[in-house]
Amino acid sequence: MAKTTSTANLVMHQGTDFSATFDVFGDDGLPMNLLSHTARAQMRPHYESNTAYPFSCVTFNGGITISMNAAVTSTITARRYVYDVELVAPDTLVSRPVRGLIKVVPEVSK
Repeated sequence: MAKTTSTANLVMHQGTDFSATFDVFGDDGLPMNLLSHTARAQMRPHYESNTAYPFSCVTFNGGITISMNAAVTSTITARRYVYDVELVAPDTLVSRPVRGLIKVVPEVSK
């Protein structure tokens, strides 16, 4: 299981490719081998919002990368959003290694 949830606040620029990579450590303090895990992540305007923007997620030995392409980020309104990343272990145990805010900065060149 991933160690307690950490907070990471991020910045996304409208109309550009976005990615963020997070190191994930187990309760023993060592990097977790996540190759057999799946990850899911979304951002929303607020916690109760029905509007969600899902990220593509890749797990690897020691971490997770979330990403969204420029075609998608160009459709997102500039403002602050909440997000989290969840890990699903092979035994279906779910943990949340990271969460935070994402500030979407408006695009000028279109």
